[in-house]
Amino acid sequence: PRRLGKTSLLKEAMRRITEKRIVVYIDLFGCTNEKEICERITNAVINGAYTKIEKAVIAIKEFIKSANPTIVIGKEGIELRFEFCEKEKTLRDVLKMIQKITNKKNRKMVAIIDECQIIAEIEGLEAIFRSEIQEQNTVCYIFSGSKMHVLEVMIKDKTRPFYRQLRPFNLGPIPIEE
Repeated sequence: PRRLGKTSLLKEAMRRITEKRIVVYIDLFGCTNEKEICERITNAVINGAYTKIEKAVIAIKEFIKSANPTIVIGKEGIELRFEFCEKEKTLRDVLKMIQKITNKKNRKMVAIIDECQIIAEIEGLEAIFRSEIQEQNTVCYIFSGSKMHVLEVMIKDKTRPFYRQLRPFNLGPIPIEE
């Protein structure tokens, strides 16, 4: 059996706080561009915040004006795909959508972004994330990743947008109780 890792720990934390907040898990593993990141975030947030697909479609059309969403039935269930109208605005709209949903539902949210080092690998995304999430007061973000050196540079390099904006929490090996 696989050992207990960070994703298992994050999912257990999600399970424990779901009754108090909207909790979404966003896995960026495998994303190679801004469009894929927008789709992953939107799918996770909509699936976490809404129970009926028709409500979700209305919310997406209301909150994301810079892209045309398409619903696709795939191997993972119902998924959203985007056709960009204004590519530069879409990620900003997606991130703003998160705050708007929490306001509309009058509930706080925890958004866990796993493999977040991908944000650092695509030019300009760190700055967009920082500028949008720093204005949000009903969403708590947890950034998690597996490339420690990239994460450290993101928060310790004075030239980076997340410099001194995030609190690192290094999780060492988790002992297995016998």
